[in-house]
Amino acid sequence: MTSRLFSTPPFRSVLLVEDEAAHVRLLSRAIRPMIVDLKSVGTGAEALAAIEQSGLDLLICDLNLPDISGMEVIAQVSREHPELAILVLTSSSRLDDVVAAVNAGAWDYIVKNFTPSFPQHLDVVLKRLAQRKLQLETQLRLQEERNAFWVAAHTASDGLAIVNENAEVIFSNHTFDAFVTQVSSGEKTNVVGSNVVDLISRYDSQLAQGLIQRIAANDLSILWSSELSVTLEMNEEKETRYFEITLAGAPSHGLYSGANIRSGSRSKVLWVRDVTSRKERERRQRDILSTTTHDLKGPLGAILTGSQLLDYIPEIGDHGRELTTRIASCARKCITLIDELLSANRIQDGVLILRPHKYVLADILEDVMLDFEPVSKAQGVALMCTDCPKDLEVYADKIALMRVIANLVSNAVKFTSKGGRVSVFAESNPREVRISVEDTGTGVDSARRQVLFERYSRLERHSEVEGTGLGLYVVKNIMDAHGGRIEVSSEVGAGATFVVCLPHEAPK
Repeated sequence: MTSRLFSTPPFRSVLLVEDEAAHVRLLSRAIRPMIVDLKSVGTGAEALAAIEQSGLDLLICDLNLPDISGMEVIAQVSREHPELAILVLTSSSRLDDVVAAVNAGAWDYIVKNFTPSFPQHLDVVLKRLAQRKLQLETQLRLQEERNAFWVAAHTASDGLAIVNENAEVIFSNHTFDAFVTQVSSGEKTNVVGSNVVDLISRYDSQLAQGLIQRIAANDLSILWSSELSVTLEMNEEKETRYFEITLAGAPSHGLYSGANIRSGSRSKVLWVRDVTSRKERERRQRDILSTTTHDLKGPLGAILTGSQLLDYIPEIGDHGRELTTRIASCARKCITLIDELLSANRIQDGVLILRPHKYVLADILEDVMLDFEPVSKAQGVALMCTDCPKDLEVYADKIALMRVIANLVSNAVKFTSKGGRVSVFAESNPREVRISVEDTGTGVDSARRQVLFERYSRLERHSEVEGTGLGLYVVKNIMDAHGGRIEVSSEVGAGATFVVCLPHEAPK
């Protein structure tokens, strides 16, 4: 029988086992105000059958029954239904009878002396039983939760360990044990009691240092994650495996009490996930993407160049020029998308290489403006470059800087309505060169500016505009690599201005 919480009245369904009719009437009269449903039987056999057929909250059983003793009934019910409250009825106040009944499984007893105070006495006993039942059900529920936790922990595909403030393992599941054995080069290690930071420091001392600092911190809200790469000897060959390490705060009570965590300890939960397959899958996807985009870029460049050359043929006419402008615009959008994907892959792989030199900034801006002239014309947006000194030089990787400016101009044109304007200008001060791209477009909500430069980040209200969400992520990383920065100022509905700032010399 499944235990369940009772409500007022404290017991809803009660079975009375009493063979004397007069006593049944007296007991029924006393107990009915305190229950919902009362059933009565006169023998032990009937009682056992009734218990199996319907759920009960309380069994009230006389010790003297005509077929089997009430003690036997109590013992059997207690074994098979330990959550069922049992109240013994006895005609005597002999302590031996009471002790025997309690040892058999009874929760409490009441003497059948039907005086005027009997209902009050019965009410006190039932309330006492109700409190005990509530405590038992709470304990059973907590035990079920603990059991579920331990089953989930031990069968989890991720490694799980609980560590104390000294980074010593005080609980670990089977997957974590396998992880420890793996990174210990197959050495047999007693995981519980071992120091997880010492183990990780064999491969990454900086990660280990960051981990011990966070483990020692008295902060239960902590959530920290990093990645560990481990090169192992596998069948006389070296193999690199990658593990995602996540640390979270843990309470010092509740479900974790089974791990012998002493009260007040600053324990932490450590998760380990083998992400080698995912890393390999992502690498293959990047390789395919890189190869495909490289192969696409050549034909798209030819399409763009051809469409631009067609503009110079007099016989093409206005309608033809409109078509070539659209072709050039589409080709430029595709090339920009490819550049974003390739740059994002290089950044993620840590192979974004810059070769900065001194360049005349006006020449770079002119090249970008010419590239985006068909796009802006097709969009109906005025694109202009003003206030750039002809002798202003910038120290940068030319291709990378062109990608930065192209991305900002592409975004400005994309989010500016027909009839709007995009302006590019540059200036210099003693510390840096500042290149600004200003538009009269939709603008950016100030509350969302902090996510603009995150990978794949796109504003919800711009979801209908095509794009990958990689452009500004690439821009920021290129600027960081130059030792520069990017600034943004904007108001919703009033356009936006993005400013890239480059130091005059290489960062030291």
